[in-house]
Amino acid sequence: MRSNQRPPTPLPALAPERGSTVYCIESLTPIFHGGTEAKRIDPEVPFRVPSIRGMIRFWWRATSPITDLGQLRAREKEVFGGVFQGDPRPSAVRMSVRTPRSTPGRLGDYRDRYGYAIKVALGQEDHDDSREHLHREGASAELSVRIEGPAPGLDRAIAAWLLFGGIGGRWRKGFGAVADTGTALGEDALVARWRELCPPEVQRPWPTLAGSTLLLGRRAASPMEAWKGALDDLQRARQSRSVVARHREWGIDPASVPNDWARDDYDHFVTENAFHSKRAALGLPLQFRSRHHGTKVMNPAGPDKRMPSPVLLRPVRLADGGAVAVLLFLDAPLVRRVQVGHVNGTVDPTGLDLLRNTFLSFPGWRQA
Repeated sequence: MRSNQRPPTPLPALAPERGSTVYCIESLTPIFHGGTEAKRIDPEVPFRVPSIRGMIRFWWRATSPITDLGQLRAREKEVFGGVFQGDPRPSAVRMSVRTPRSTPGRLGDYRDRYGYAIKVALGQEDHDDSREHLHREGASAELSVRIEGPAPGLDRAIAAWLLFGGIGGRWRKGFGAVADTGTALGEDALVARWRELCPPEVQRPWPTLAGSTLLLGRRAASPMEAWKGALDDLQRARQSRSVVARHREWGIDPASVPNDWARDDYDHFVTENAFHSKRAALGLPLQFRSRHHGTKVMNPAGPDKRMPSPVLLRPVRLADGGAVAVLLFLDAPLVRRVQVGHVNGTVDPTGLDLLRNTFLSFPGWRQA
Protein backbone atom coordinates (compact mmCIF):
# COMPACT_ATOMS: atom_id res chain seq x y z
CA MET A 1 0.00 0.00 0.00
CA ARG A 2 1.32 3.45 -0.85
CA SER A 3 2.15 5.91 1.89
CA ASN A 4 0.00 9.02 2.30
CA GLN A 5 1.46 12.23 0.99
CA ARG A 6 0.04 14.12 3.98
CA PRO A 7 -1.97 13.27 7.08
CA PRO A 8 -5.66 12.64 6.40
CA THR A 9 -8.19 15.32 7.24
CA PRO A 10 -10.55 13.93 9.88
CA LEU A 11 -14.27 13.81 9.24
CA PRO A 12 -16.24 16.53 11.05
CA ALA A 13 -17.20 15.41 14.54
CA LEU A 14 -20.90 15.65 15.28
CA ALA A 15 -21.79 18.48 17.61
CA PRO A 16 -23.22 17.43 21.00
CA GLU A 17 -26.94 17.37 21.64
CA ARG A 18 -28.77 20.52 20.49
CA GLY A 19 -25.86 21.40 18.21
CA SER A 20 -25.54 21.33 14.42
CA THR A 21 -22.79 20.03 12.15
CA VAL A 22 -22.52 21.08 8.52
CA TYR A 23 -21.08 18.78 5.85
CA CYS A 24 -20.18 20.17 2.43
CA ILE A 25 -21.19 17.26 0.22
CA GLU A 26 -20.47 16.64 -3.44
CA SER A 27 -21.33 13.91 -5.95
CA LEU A 28 -18.26 12.35 -7.56
CA THR A 29 -20.40 10.62 -10.20
CA PRO A 30 -23.77 11.44 -11.80
CA ILE A 31 -26.83 11.14 -9.56
CA PHE A 32 -29.29 8.86 -11.36
CA HIS A 33 -33.01 9.51 -10.79
CA GLY A 34 -33.73 10.09 -7.09
CA GLY A 35 -36.54 12.63 -7.55
CA THR A 36 -39.91 12.77 -5.81
CA GLU A 37 -41.40 10.91 -8.80
CA ALA A 38 -40.13 7.45 -9.72
CA LYS A 39 -37.48 7.41 -12.45
CA ARG A 40 -37.27 11.19 -12.48
CA ILE A 41 -34.98 13.87 -11.12
CA ASP A 42 -35.96 17.10 -9.41
CA PRO A 43 -33.94 19.53 -11.59
CA GLU A 44 -33.12 21.93 -8.75
CA VAL A 45 -32.86 19.38 -5.91
CA PRO A 46 -29.96 16.93 -6.35
CA PHE A 47 -29.96 15.94 -2.67
CA ARG A 48 -33.32 15.20 -1.03
CA VAL A 49 -33.44 14.95 2.77
CA PRO A 50 -35.67 11.82 2.83
CA SER A 51 -33.18 10.04 0.56
CA ILE A 52 -30.23 11.09 2.70
CA ARG A 53 -31.99 9.96 5.88
CA GLY A 54 -32.72 6.59 4.30
CA MET A 55 -29.10 6.13 3.29
CA ILE A 56 -27.76 7.14 6.70
CA ARG A 57 -30.18 4.71 8.35
CA PHE A 58 -28.79 1.95 6.13
CA TRP A 59 -25.22 2.77 7.18
CA TRP A 60 -26.26 3.20 10.82
CA ARG A 61 -27.39 -0.44 10.78
CA ALA A 62 -24.30 -1.53 8.82
CA THR A 63 -21.91 0.02 11.36
CA SER A 64 -23.87 -0.78 14.53
CA PRO A 65 -22.17 -3.00 17.14
CA ILE A 66 -25.59 -4.36 18.13
CA THR A 67 -26.09 -8.03 17.24
CA ASP A 68 -29.74 -8.61 18.23
CA LEU A 69 -32.41 -7.60 15.70
CA GLY A 70 -34.93 -6.56 18.36
CA GLN A 71 -32.40 -4.34 20.11
CA LEU A 72 -31.37 -2.84 16.76
CA ARG A 73 -34.96 -1.89 15.91
CA ALA A 74 -35.56 -0.39 19.34
CA ARG A 75 -32.42 1.75 19.16
CA GLU A 76 -33.19 2.75 15.57
CA LYS A 77 -36.58 4.07 16.70
CA GLU A 78 -34.88 6.21 19.31
CA VAL A 79 -32.45 7.73 16.82
CA PHE A 80 -34.54 8.12 13.65
CA GLY A 81 -38.13 8.15 14.92
CA GLY A 82 -41.16 7.29 12.80
CA VAL A 83 -44.56 5.70 13.30
CA PHE A 84 -44.41 2.19 14.72
CA GLN A 85 -47.67 0.24 15.21
CA GLY A 86 -49.57 3.51 15.37
CA ASP A 87 -47.14 4.99 17.91
CA PRO A 88 -45.37 8.11 16.55
CA ARG A 89 -41.81 8.63 17.77
CA PRO A 90 -39.91 11.90 17.24
CA SER A 91 -36.52 11.69 15.62
CA ALA A 92 -33.42 12.70 17.56
CA VAL A 93 -31.90 13.92 14.29
CA ARG A 94 -32.90 16.89 12.15
CA MET A 95 -31.43 17.29 8.68
CA SER A 96 -31.65 20.06 6.12
CA VAL A 97 -30.00 20.78 2.78
CA ARG A 98 -28.88 24.28 1.86
CA THR A 99 -27.42 25.93 -1.26
CA PRO A 100 -27.85 22.97 -3.62
CA ARG A 101 -26.07 23.29 -6.97
CA SER A 102 -26.27 20.90 -9.88
CA THR A 103 -26.48 20.57 -13.65
CA PRO A 104 -29.19 18.23 -14.96
CA GLY A 105 -27.99 15.90 -17.68
CA ARG A 106 -28.93 13.08 -20.01
CA LEU A 107 -27.55 9.58 -20.33
CA GLY A 108 -26.76 10.44 -23.93
CA ASP A 109 -24.18 12.95 -22.66
CA TYR A 110 -22.09 9.99 -21.43
CA ARG A 111 -22.50 7.43 -24.19
CA ASP A 112 -19.37 8.34 -26.18
CA ARG A 113 -16.90 8.24 -23.28
CA TYR A 114 -18.64 6.04 -20.72
CA GLY A 115 -21.12 4.13 -22.86
CA TYR A 116 -20.39 0.56 -21.86
CA ALA A 117 -19.70 1.48 -18.25
CA ILE A 118 -23.09 3.19 -18.04
CA LYS A 119 -24.73 0.11 -19.56
CA VAL A 120 -23.11 -2.11 -16.93
CA ALA A 121 -24.29 0.18 -14.13
CA LEU A 122 -27.87 0.27 -15.42
CA GLY A 123 -28.17 -3.43 -16.17
CA GLN A 124 -30.79 -4.41 -18.75
CA GLU A 125 -33.04 -1.38 -18.26
CA ASP A 126 -33.88 0.72 -21.31
CA HIS A 127 -33.73 4.50 -20.99
CA ASP A 128 -34.48 7.39 -23.33
CA ASP A 129 -31.15 9.17 -23.80
CA SER A 130 -32.93 12.42 -24.68
CA ARG A 131 -34.58 12.81 -21.25
CA GLU A 132 -32.95 14.26 -18.16
CA HIS A 133 -32.38 11.18 -16.00
CA LEU A 134 -29.55 12.52 -13.86
CA HIS A 135 -27.63 15.32 -12.20
CA ARG A 136 -24.13 15.54 -13.61
CA GLU A 137 -21.13 14.79 -11.38
CA GLY A 138 -20.08 17.73 -9.21
CA ALA A 139 -23.52 18.40 -7.70
CA SER A 140 -23.01 19.98 -4.29
CA ALA A 141 -24.84 21.19 -1.20
CA GLU A 142 -24.47 21.88 2.51
CA LEU A 143 -25.97 19.17 4.69
CA SER A 144 -26.85 20.36 8.19
CA VAL A 145 -27.27 17.66 10.85
CA ARG A 146 -28.78 18.76 14.15
CA ILE A 147 -28.82 16.40 17.14
CA GLU A 148 -31.83 16.87 19.45
CA GLY A 149 -31.44 13.78 21.59
CA PRO A 150 -29.26 10.71 22.09
CA ALA A 151 -28.06 9.45 18.71
CA PRO A 152 -25.31 6.89 19.34
CA GLY A 153 -23.54 5.70 16.21
CA LEU A 154 -24.77 8.50 13.96
CA ASP A 155 -21.28 9.87 13.36
CA ARG A 156 -20.09 6.43 12.23
CA ALA A 157 -23.07 6.08 9.90
CA ILE A 158 -22.41 9.44 8.24
CA ALA A 159 -18.70 8.62 7.90
CA ALA A 160 -19.52 5.30 6.19
CA TRP A 161 -22.06 6.93 3.88
CA LEU A 162 -19.55 9.58 2.78
CA LEU A 163 -16.90 6.94 2.12
CA PHE A 164 -18.82 4.01 0.63
CA GLY A 165 -22.37 5.21 -0.01
CA GLY A 166 -24.31 7.21 -2.52
CA ILE A 167 -27.61 8.85 -3.37
CA GLY A 168 -30.27 8.18 -5.99
CA GLY A 169 -30.75 5.10 -8.15
CA ARG A 170 -28.06 2.50 -8.85
CA TRP A 171 -25.88 3.80 -6.04
CA ARG A 172 -24.56 0.27 -5.43
CA LYS A 173 -22.98 0.44 -8.89
CA GLY A 174 -21.43 3.84 -8.18
CA PHE A 175 -24.00 6.36 -9.38
CA GLY A 176 -24.36 9.29 -6.99
CA ALA A 177 -21.16 8.54 -5.03
CA VAL A 178 -21.05 11.18 -2.29
CA ALA A 179 -18.07 12.72 -0.53
CA ASP A 180 -17.32 15.41 2.02
CA THR A 181 -15.32 18.11 0.25
CA GLY A 182 -13.47 18.86 3.49
CA THR A 183 -12.17 15.30 3.86
CA ALA A 184 -8.92 14.12 2.26
CA LEU A 185 -7.77 10.52 2.61
CA GLY A 186 -4.79 8.64 1.27
CA GLU A 187 -5.06 4.93 0.50
CA ASP A 188 -3.66 3.84 3.85
CA ALA A 189 -6.04 6.17 5.71
CA LEU A 190 -8.98 4.95 3.61
CA VAL A 191 -8.27 1.36 4.67
CA ALA A 192 -7.75 2.42 8.29
CA ARG A 193 -11.11 4.23 8.33
CA TRP A 194 -12.90 1.21 6.89
CA ARG A 195 -11.43 -0.92 9.67
CA GLU A 196 -12.47 1.63 12.29
CA LEU A 197 -16.04 1.58 10.96
CA CYS A 198 -16.33 -2.24 11.01
CA PRO A 199 -18.16 -3.43 14.16
CA PRO A 200 -17.07 -6.62 15.93
CA GLU A 201 -17.17 -9.60 13.57
CA VAL A 202 -20.36 -11.35 14.65
CA GLN A 203 -22.88 -12.50 12.06
CA ARG A 204 -26.01 -10.36 11.88
CA PRO A 205 -29.31 -10.87 10.02
CA TRP A 206 -28.89 -7.60 8.10
CA PRO A 207 -26.20 -6.13 5.80
CA THR A 208 -23.21 -5.08 7.89
CA LEU A 209 -19.59 -3.99 7.67
CA ALA A 210 -18.73 -6.65 10.25
CA GLY A 211 -16.80 -9.30 8.36
CA SER A 212 -16.81 -7.20 5.17
CA THR A 213 -14.06 -7.36 2.54
CA LEU A 214 -12.58 -4.30 0.83
CA LEU A 215 -10.80 -4.32 -2.53
CA LEU A 216 -8.97 -1.32 -3.97
CA GLY A 217 -8.52 -0.86 -7.69
CA ARG A 218 -6.12 0.97 -9.97
CA ARG A 219 -5.37 4.61 -9.33
CA ALA A 220 -6.86 7.07 -11.80
CA ALA A 221 -6.65 10.78 -12.51
CA SER A 222 -10.26 11.44 -11.46
CA PRO A 223 -13.20 9.73 -9.73
CA MET A 224 -15.03 9.40 -13.05
CA GLU A 225 -12.08 7.60 -14.64
CA ALA A 226 -11.71 5.32 -11.61
CA TRP A 227 -15.43 4.52 -11.80
CA LYS A 228 -15.30 3.77 -15.52
CA GLY A 229 -12.33 1.44 -15.08
CA ALA A 230 -14.04 -0.47 -12.28
CA LEU A 231 -17.27 -0.87 -14.25
CA ASP A 232 -15.31 -2.11 -17.26
CA ASP A 233 -13.72 -4.70 -14.97
CA LEU A 234 -17.14 -5.62 -13.56
CA GLN A 235 -18.47 -6.16 -17.06
CA ARG A 236 -15.56 -8.48 -17.85
CA ALA A 237 -15.91 -10.33 -14.53
CA ARG A 238 -19.62 -10.98 -15.06
CA GLN A 239 -19.44 -12.11 -18.68
CA SER A 240 -19.96 -15.79 -19.43
CA ARG A 241 -17.38 -17.49 -21.64
CA SER A 242 -19.90 -19.79 -23.33
CA VAL A 243 -22.24 -16.87 -24.13
CA VAL A 244 -19.41 -14.83 -25.63
CA ALA A 245 -18.42 -17.84 -27.73
CA ARG A 246 -21.95 -17.96 -29.18
CA HIS A 247 -21.78 -14.26 -30.14
CA ARG A 248 -18.70 -13.85 -32.28
CA GLU A 249 -20.18 -10.60 -33.60
CA TRP A 250 -19.31 -8.99 -30.26
CA GLY A 251 -15.65 -9.23 -31.18
CA ILE A 252 -14.61 -10.61 -27.78
CA ASP A 253 -12.12 -13.45 -27.48
CA PRO A 254 -13.79 -16.11 -25.29
CA ALA A 255 -10.35 -17.01 -23.93
CA SER A 256 -10.15 -13.52 -22.37
CA VAL A 257 -13.33 -14.10 -20.32
CA PRO A 258 -12.39 -15.55 -16.92
CA ASN A 259 -15.74 -17.06 -15.89
CA ASP A 260 -18.68 -19.00 -17.27
CA TRP A 261 -21.62 -18.14 -15.04
CA ALA A 262 -24.15 -19.38 -17.60
CA ARG A 263 -23.12 -23.01 -17.15
CA ASP A 264 -24.51 -22.88 -13.59
CA ASP A 265 -27.89 -21.34 -14.32
CA TYR A 266 -28.85 -20.12 -17.81
CA ASP A 267 -27.93 -23.33 -19.62
CA HIS A 268 -30.15 -25.20 -17.14
CA PHE A 269 -33.28 -23.08 -16.75
CA VAL A 270 -33.74 -22.49 -20.50
CA THR A 271 -34.14 -26.27 -20.76
CA GLU A 272 -36.42 -26.22 -17.70
CA ASN A 273 -33.96 -28.01 -15.42
CA ALA A 274 -33.22 -27.09 -11.82
CA PHE A 275 -30.15 -24.91 -11.36
CA HIS A 276 -27.66 -23.70 -8.74
CA SER A 277 -26.73 -20.09 -9.48
CA LYS A 278 -23.49 -18.41 -8.39
CA ARG A 279 -24.36 -15.04 -9.90
CA ALA A 280 -27.65 -14.92 -7.98
CA ALA A 281 -25.50 -14.21 -4.91
CA LEU A 282 -24.56 -10.87 -6.52
CA GLY A 283 -28.12 -9.52 -6.29
CA LEU A 284 -31.60 -10.07 -7.70
CA PRO A 285 -33.54 -9.78 -9.93
CA LEU A 286 -31.40 -10.82 -12.87
CA GLN A 287 -32.67 -10.35 -16.42
CA PHE A 288 -31.57 -12.48 -19.36
CA ARG A 289 -32.20 -11.61 -22.98
CA SER A 290 -31.72 -14.04 -25.83
CA ARG A 291 -32.65 -14.15 -29.49
CA HIS A 292 -33.77 -17.75 -29.07
CA HIS A 293 -35.40 -17.72 -25.62
CA GLY A 294 -36.64 -14.13 -25.26
CA THR A 295 -36.45 -12.33 -21.92
CA LYS A 296 -36.30 -14.31 -18.70
CA VAL A 297 -36.06 -12.97 -15.15
CA MET A 298 -34.56 -14.67 -12.10
CA ASN A 299 -36.31 -13.63 -8.87
CA PRO A 300 -36.28 -14.76 -5.25
CA ALA A 301 -38.77 -17.60 -4.78
CA GLY A 302 -41.10 -15.83 -2.37
CA PRO A 303 -43.00 -12.59 -1.82
CA ASP A 304 -39.89 -10.42 -2.15
CA LYS A 305 -38.91 -9.73 -5.73
CA ARG A 306 -35.54 -8.21 -4.93
CA MET A 307 -32.36 -9.06 -3.09
CA PRO A 308 -30.08 -6.00 -3.09
CA SER A 309 -26.51 -6.78 -4.02
CA PRO A 310 -24.11 -7.12 -1.07
CA VAL A 311 -21.35 -5.82 -3.38
CA LEU A 312 -20.84 -2.05 -3.57
CA LEU A 313 -18.70 -0.35 -6.21
CA ARG A 314 -17.74 3.31 -6.32
CA PRO A 315 -14.79 5.72 -6.65
CA VAL A 316 -13.08 7.50 -3.76
CA ARG A 317 -11.19 10.78 -4.19
CA LEU A 318 -7.70 10.70 -2.66
CA ALA A 319 -5.71 13.32 -0.78
CA ASP A 320 -3.18 13.74 -3.60
CA GLY A 321 -5.89 14.68 -6.11
CA GLY A 322 -6.17 11.26 -7.73
CA ALA A 323 -8.83 8.65 -7.21
CA VAL A 324 -9.24 4.93 -6.67
CA ALA A 325 -12.18 2.58 -7.13
CA VAL A 326 -13.30 0.42 -4.23
CA LEU A 327 -15.28 -2.80 -4.23
CA LEU A 328 -16.89 -3.48 -0.84
CA PHE A 329 -18.36 -6.90 -0.03
CA LEU A 330 -20.82 -6.50 2.83
CA ASP A 331 -21.68 -9.42 5.08
CA ALA A 332 -25.37 -9.84 4.25
CA PRO A 333 -27.98 -12.61 4.40
CA LEU A 334 -28.76 -14.16 1.01
CA VAL A 335 -32.02 -15.70 -0.16
CA ARG A 336 -31.76 -19.46 -0.62
CA ARG A 337 -34.27 -20.21 -3.34
CA VAL A 338 -34.83 -18.52 -6.69
CA GLN A 339 -36.98 -19.18 -9.73
CA VAL A 340 -37.14 -18.34 -13.41
CA GLY A 341 -40.76 -18.66 -14.44
CA HIS A 342 -41.81 -22.04 -13.04
CA VAL A 343 -38.25 -23.42 -12.92
CA ASN A 344 -36.77 -23.55 -9.42
CA GLY A 345 -33.17 -23.01 -8.42
CA THR A 346 -30.94 -22.24 -5.45
CA VAL A 347 -28.36 -19.56 -4.70
CA ASP A 348 -24.70 -20.55 -4.54
CA PRO A 349 -22.99 -18.10 -2.14
CA THR A 350 -19.56 -18.97 -3.56
CA GLY A 351 -20.44 -16.58 -6.38
CA LEU A 352 -19.22 -13.79 -4.09
CA ASP A 353 -15.86 -15.53 -3.66
CA LEU A 354 -15.64 -16.03 -7.42
CA LEU A 355 -16.27 -12.34 -8.09
CA ARG A 356 -13.72 -11.28 -5.48
CA ASN A 357 -11.05 -13.63 -6.78
CA THR A 358 -11.73 -12.57 -10.36
CA PHE A 359 -11.17 -8.91 -9.49
CA LEU A 360 -7.97 -9.81 -7.64
CA SER A 361 -6.74 -11.47 -10.83
CA PHE A 362 -7.10 -8.19 -12.75
CA PRO A 363 -4.08 -5.83 -12.86
CA GLY A 364 -4.06 -3.19 -10.12
CA TRP A 365 -6.66 -4.73 -7.80
CA ARG A 366 -5.68 -5.73 -4.26
CA GLN A 367 -7.38 -6.68 -1.02
CA ALA A 368 -7.08 -4.39 1.99
